[in-house]
Amino acid sequence: MSNIAWSARILYGAIGAVLGIAVVAFLGFGSGWITTHGRMAEAVTEAKVASYASVCADDAVASWKDEKRDTAALRKIDAWDTRDKLAKKYVGELPITSDKDLTDRVQRRCASDLMAAVDPKTAAAP
Repeated sequence: MSNIAWSARILYGAIGAVLGIAVVAFLGFGSGWITTHGRMAEAVTEAKVASYASVCADDAVASWKDEKRDTAALRKIDAWDTRDKLAKKYVGELPITSDKDLTDRVQRRCASDLMAAVDPKTAAAP
C-alpha cells in the first residue's frame, strides 16, 4: 500500500508542476511580462519611426524658417499637401530608403509631427 501512496504523490506532484508551468506561462505572456519576438520587433520599428520622424520634422521646419517662410502657413488646415511634400523631401534624405514600409511610416509621422512642431496645441495629439 505504501508503494501506491508513493506513486500517487509522484503523480500528483508531476501534475501540479505541469499545471504550475502552464499557469505561469499563461500569466507571463498574457500580461506582457514576457515579450515575444513580434512585440519586440514592433517596438523597435516604432522607436525608429519616432526618431526618424522627429529628425525629419526638425529639418523641415528649420529649412522652412531658413527660407524666411512663415510657419503659420504650415498651420493651416489646407496646408496638409505642403506638409506632406516637406515630409517626403526630408524623409528622402534619411538613411532608410531601402525599407519602403519604414519610409512610408516615417513620412506619415513626419507630416503629423510638422503640424505639432508649428502648432503647439496639436503636440498632444498622437
